Amino acid sequence: MARVLVIDDEVVVCRVAARALEDAGHQVIVATDGRSGLELLREGGADVVVVDLHMPEMDGFQVLFQLRVLAPALPAIAMSGDGRERLTDWFRSVRLLGPVALLGKPFKPIELQETVAQALRSRPGQGESTGQARA
Repeated sequence: MARVLVIDDEVVVCRVAARALEDAGHQVIVATDGRSGLELLREGGADVVVVDLHMPEMDGFQVLFQLRVLAPALPAIAMSGDGRERLTDWFRSVRLLGPVALLGKPFKPIELQETVAQALRSRPGQGESTGQARA
């Protein structure tokens, strides 16, 4: 279906996300920090990016900013483990950086699958894996 880049410094979150997305038929690439995630994006592209907002060195806000420079139309999903009540505040802050959605952690696999499906539908071409969102 689609090539999904997951960027999160928590290895367990990466594993859970990769499994859920692979079960939905997606090809998943994982990075455990923002810099390597951006490098993977430059090397192979992606149809959607899922990125944690809180990571050491390069946080998700910086990653989203760089995504807008590299691939302005690339859909992104921002994740945060700050609790459901704070998600609304984070979404207001990060909205200018262009994520399609903000997903709370911990998440259920079906929540991630549905959020990625929504992000793919937001792309030009209505979710077809055309490579249009490649960096």
